[in-house]
Amino acid sequence: MTKLFGDCYKGMFLISVLVMIGLVIFAIAVPDTFTTFWNGLNNGIVINFGWWYAILANSVCFFLLFLLVSKYGKLRIGKMTDRPEHSTFSWIAMLFSSNVGVGLIFWGVAEPILHLIDRPYLFADPATETSLTASLSISTAHWGIVAWGPCTLAALAIGFAAYRHGKPLTMAGALYGVLGDKVHGPWGKVIDTLSVIATIAGICTTIGLGVMSVAYGANYMFGIENSVMLNIVILVLVVATFLLSSSVGIGRGIKRLSTANVYLSIAMMVFILVFGPTRFILNATVTNIGGYLDNFFQVHFFLDTVGAGEGWLNSWTIFYWGWWLCWTPFVGGFIAKISKGRTIREFIMGALIAPTILTVLWFGILGGAAIFSEINNIAPMYETISQYSESGLYVLFSTYPFGIFLSLLVLVNMIIFVCTSADAASFYCAACINKGSVTPHVATKVLMGIIIGISGLVLMQTGGLKSLQTVSIVCAFPFSFIVALMPFSTMKMLNKEYLEVFGDDSIPHKLPEETEKTTA
Repeated sequence: MTKLFGDCYKGMFLISVLVMIGLVIFAIAVPDTFTTFWNGLNNGIVINFGWWYAILANSVCFFLLFLLVSKYGKLRIGKMTDRPEHSTFSWIAMLFSSNVGVGLIFWGVAEPILHLIDRPYLFADPATETSLTASLSISTAHWGIVAWGPCTLAALAIGFAAYRHGKPLTMAGALYGVLGDKVHGPWGKVIDTLSVIATIAGICTTIGLGVMSVAYGANYMFGIENSVMLNIVILVLVVATFLLSSSVGIGRGIKRLSTANVYLSIAMMVFILVFGPTRFILNATVTNIGGYLDNFFQVHFFLDTVGAGEGWLNSWTIFYWGWWLCWTPFVGGFIAKISKGRTIREFIMGALIAPTILTVLWFGILGGAAIFSEINNIAPMYETISQYSESGLYVLFSTYPFGIFLSLLVLVNMIIFVCTSADAASFYCAACINKGSVTPHVATKVLMGIIIGISGLVLMQTGGLKSLQTVSIVCAFPFSFIVALMPFSTMKMLNKEYLEVFGDDSIPHKLPEETEKTTA
């Protein structure tokens, strides 16, 4: 095994692989029982622990905002003399591509339209300002600061432990502040095994969303029948692409794909703004800024206590909180890998605040354009999206000049985003198995990529989007307790580091690099 997969934890490797193979066999052999089993677990978690997901996801964000304005903001991820390895634009592009890229393309049009018509609170007639504001602010809340909070905190804790204390680039390393050197023992292996399983569960949803969107696009543009065989072909193409990207390294793989894809996404956004109902879109975007801030606490802590939503919460808010927790290990590990040398303040601004601002703009522009088409009967947005949630951007672009060409760009955009997310996930899983290595063995990454691809396809075919969402929520639950420990671990590491670098706050001091310059 060592010759093929490099220096690895054999127990973690075997448990992770066998668990996922077991789930795949379970889903194929008895799909109805599989769905019933996971639905039962999901309902139990949502009914009894939805409050826990809401508190945890939001508390993490408040903790990061505290760090942003605190004295710890001037510490660096790494040595105080380290500097970033990537340009700010390339860095942010990789953040987006590894985290929310697929979802923003998939749901950027669909989610505001669905919330415009159907939501269990902030009621109003669909064709009103109140309804527009509610639909945009709910969508933005699901993809805004809370989407980035857990993975940003994980990246900070993982990176600080790895680059300051030589700990593994894994979730076990993130708990070095509370566990100490026990991160190298059984507890560390349990944490990393859980994080590998949670990662695969989380990325399966992304794979499923991506394949659904690409299959719909192929049917819409080329008339290819949307079948199981088409999904398999698409999945093979996606897996082959991200395995190739993974094998050539971050600098030549994810970085180039991410940069190209973000440019493409910006171009689509500008095109919609310029060739669409510009005044309406600008008004909707500004309204979204105000609505997001005004409804912030109600939307982020909504738990449908009286049960008016009839399952709405499971499919939306609680699903998202669970999904982001599933993404915490691999997105956090990947972001830590590419963030060495940045100050904590710069890091939080780039990984938490900037993406939130861009998300507000994204839903304001795409969601605003879609809502305009719906309320003015330009395109059957809600009618189509309620049947095929993956149809959003394709239906919207059918009302624009060069619609088919733009739909082709959406298809390409989606494939690349799926590849970069899956690439980051396979990198993290391989890093855990290869003992926290920052350069995991290529064969390990390839095997993890194949398992991710097969698991995503099977879950999608046996239960569709609902099945993917259910598995994400359930797998996030045990992992949520690990995330809850990260703020305590991070504060302990930062406190110790601050005292070592700057000493007592009552004594005037200079940054270490400034002292070196003065001495020279």
